[in-house]
This record gives sequence, structure tokens and C-alpha cells, in this order.
Amino acid sequence: MEETRNSPYGEDRISRLPDSLIHQILSFIDTKYAVQTSVLSKRWIDIWKSLPFLYFNRNSFSHEKAEKFIDFVYMVFLYRDDTNIQKFSVDVGWEDSAFDNTMIMNVNRWSLNAVKHNVQEINIVIDELLYSPYEIPRRLLSCKSLRKLVMKVSSDAFADVILPRSMNLPQLKVLILYGLSVSKEELFDGLLSSCPVLETLEIVDCVMQINDRRNSIIDSVSLKKFTYSCWLIDKMDHSIKLCAPNLKIFNWTSFLIQDFSLENCSSLSELVLRWKPEEDGDTEAYSSLTSEKKEVYAKRMMQFLGAVNMVKAMKLSSVLLEVLSRVPDLSDCQPPRLRNLQYLTLEMWPARGCLRSIAFLLSISPNVVEI
Repeated sequence: MEETRNSPYGEDRISRLPDSLIHQILSFIDTKYAVQTSVLSKRWIDIWKSLPFLYFNRNSFSHEKAEKFIDFVYMVFLYRDDTNIQKFSVDVGWEDSAFDNTMIMNVNRWSLNAVKHNVQEINIVIDELLYSPYEIPRRLLSCKSLRKLVMKVSSDAFADVILPRSMNLPQLKVLILYGLSVSKEELFDGLLSSCPVLETLEIVDCVMQINDRRNSIIDSVSLKKFTYSCWLIDKMDHSIKLCAPNLKIFNWTSFLIQDFSLENCSSLSELVLRWKPEEDGDTEAYSSLTSEKKEVYAKRMMQFLGAVNMVKAMKLSSVLLEVLSRVPDLSDCQPPRLRNLQYLTLEMWPARGCLRSIAFLLSISPNVVEI
């Protein structure tokens, strides 16, 4: 029988738990501290070697050089057993700017080590990319066991991402990209088409590089939740077409620069629309636009509302209320009918056009029960 430690307060019951429960407890802490539990008793010496949850944070080594953090991660992979990895997370701080290339190389190697252990979830968080583009390994984007992939770069500059030519993620259900710069063709045509069962897609604070093609198409039968909040080159003639027959939740934040159309989204029930960025001075900024641009934005809002006439719940930001306030002046636009809309949430600031927009929305939404 394994040794258990007794204390003045009674028996050490945690040490008597099965490994699976101890692993679950350790999943809530940094792997550095999970490894340190090996000094507790003989029972704990090898527990960390079969951890299915690995979380490495550069800030846990904040008072030490980057080499110490890098060596520790490699040590964990070297001494752990062949247990499959359910979740691998790495959060890299950029206190050592000279380590740009080295750190990215190591992050990729660690991710591929996780791939070898049939990883189901990968989270990569990088505080900043200063000098080099981020080239994602082909083997990572061809992982047959991966179900969730999160890539975030938290910095003032967007990180250029290089995707491999061939990708295959047959079990990926959740894809979250944050703070990246990638071409629409690579993302929509390449990456998304390699995810046949994708259910949640979040593209947040990214730069979408537009090539010569005027239309981008997001085509997914499996997609259920889509969050889109991107910076886009000022091309008024570019359009994005969304074809997702099983989409239920759509969270869209944009400048209304591009034309966003929904061709087949009959299951859509919840919609959130925001102007980007939503700040105190945005209503004044909108007011300063030319009449021509205001008219374009208003028409696009009308087209958009017409395409989402099946939604039951909708949330609008205050600047978009200003955009809608111009709609009654557009004699050539047929007002949409939001017959299924029951719940309407409005983010309001004191602005001249808000009351006019609210009246318009209520006139086209006869079944609203809560506002």
C-alpha cells in the first residue's frame, strides 16, 4: 500500500484519492507548481508525470531568465510518461525581446510534442511579436485529435501569420484567433475548409489582408457560433458572404466598410452588432462623416437586417443606432420585417438619433416583448 502522510489535524485524505481526481485538482494550477508537489510524499513523486493538463506561464519565472522557463518546459516533456494530453496551454511573456525567434521556435516544438500525445486542446498566448512572423507548423494544423485551438497575440501590433499549404483538422470544433494578421484567402479557403465539424469560430481584433478577389465566402454546414471583429482595409467594394445553415449565434463588430451578407443562415436566433471601436467619441465621429458614407452605411444596415429577419434576440450598439437613424430618409429602401424578434437590447448613449432608431426598430418588430 502506498505511504500516506498523517498530520496533527488527521489523515491526509487527498493523497488517498485516485490519480484521476488528483490530476483534476492539479489542472487548476500552473504546471510549475504541480511538479513541486512531488516533494510532499512518496505518493506524489510521480503524479505530475501523467498529468493530462499542462499549463506553462512565463510569468511564473518572472524573476528568472527566459532560459529557465524554456528548460523547465522541455524537462516536463522529457520526464512525463506516454499519457495522452487533454489540454496544453502556454502563455509567453515578452520580457526578453531578443528571444523572439527562439521563443517562437520553442513554442512550436512544445505544441508538436503535445500533438504526439493526441492533444485535444491547445492554447497559445503570446504577449507580443516584435520582429518575426508566426509560421504555424503543418503538423499542428493537421492534428487529428485536436478539438479546440486558441491562438492569441496581445500587443499593439498585429502578428503576421503564415499558414501551411495543406491543413486537416477533422475533429476541431472550436477555433479562436486573436490579434493576428492573415489573408482572407488563407483563412477562409484554407483553414476553415479543413475543419469539417467546426462549431465555434471567433476571429477577434485581427487584420484581414485583402487580395485582388472582391468576394470572400465563409461556407460551413457545422458552424453554430461565429464572432467576427476585424480591422479591414478600406475597400467599400469588398463583400463577405456567410453561408452557415446551422448558425445560431452571430456576434459581429465592424466599421460597416465591407458588405457582409448572409446567404443561408435560417437557424440564426441570436445577433449582436457593434461598431468598431465603440468609444465615447464615436457618435460625434459618425456625425462628421459625409452624407454619401452615411447613406452607404444605412443601406448596408438595412440589407443586413433584412438578411437576419429570423432572429429572436438582437443587441445593437449606440453608434449603429445612429446609423439606423438615417434609414427613414432612404425612400429607395424597403424596410425589413423582424417578425420573430422578441428580445431587443440596446447599448445607448445620449445621441440625437437614438430615439428615432428605436421607433423605427419597434415599427419593424411587431412581436418584441422585452427591450
